[in-house]
Amino acid sequence: MRLHNAVEIQNVASAIAIDWHRYPACGLSRAITGLTLAFVPIRTFQTHYLPDLPSDPDVGARPVALAAEAFRIPLLAVAEIEQVNAFKSRKRQIEWMAGRLAAKALAACAADHAVSLPEIGIAHHPEGAPYLTHRPERSLSISHAGDCAVAGLARSSETVLGIDIENEKALDIASILPVAFSDREQRRLDPADRHRFFECWTLKEAYLKYLGRGFRENLKAVEILHGTTIRHGGQIVADLQARTLQPFPGYTLAIVSGPRMQ
Repeated sequence: MRLHNAVEIQNVASAIAIDWHRYPACGLSRAITGLTLAFVPIRTFQTHYLPDLPSDPDVGARPVALAAEAFRIPLLAVAEIEQVNAFKSRKRQIEWMAGRLAAKALAACAADHAVSLPEIGIAHHPEGAPYLTHRPERSLSISHAGDCAVAGLARSSETVLGIDIENEKALDIASILPVAFSDREQRRLDPADRHRFFECWTLKEAYLKYLGRGFRENLKAVEILHGTTIRHGGQIVADLQARTLQPFPGYTLAIVSGPRMQ
């Protein structure tokens, strides 16, 4: 299923309650203890924020040069627009901006005073993890896949989180298993069990985001052998909260949260 607009998503059975009324093209959910999530259907984002931008670009579509006047609803600061214009594909531009909307909506919702979206700054740690420039102590994670971008923001400065969403589109799972899954995982995972594959795949990526290392860590060193229990380097990682759900049909979302690492 493709997520075309917020109205369509509202009519789809979701695993969590999502409020689509506060921001155009962005739904907020506080259903998960300790964090707030924001969901952005990418096509709807284009309709509301960049109506003149060609829709549904293919992977090879050339990037477009944007100016502040192109946005029907203000979203990005000047420096962010310059960053978008430096991307090498239109697909990357749109996904990045949709993720920015999700993150900025979370920040605005958590602010103690009214703030416009362009005023909200997002930077990145040296190894790639994003953070809010005005609230760096609040853990932020962003992900996108298919027609959906999602961001999560921890409500406590003591909590670190990582999220990952995947579109359960057709792909050759058998070719991915030996690259990203350990021998023990491969013995336990049936390539025909797509639901379990996406649970494990998203948990691995969410955990690496929780660590703040991106893909600098070997995926095979992170194992999901039973349920949502995460092993790293052969040892069970204690004090983690790990969960997966399908916020919309055809999409798997993993959330990993835990204490701030020393």
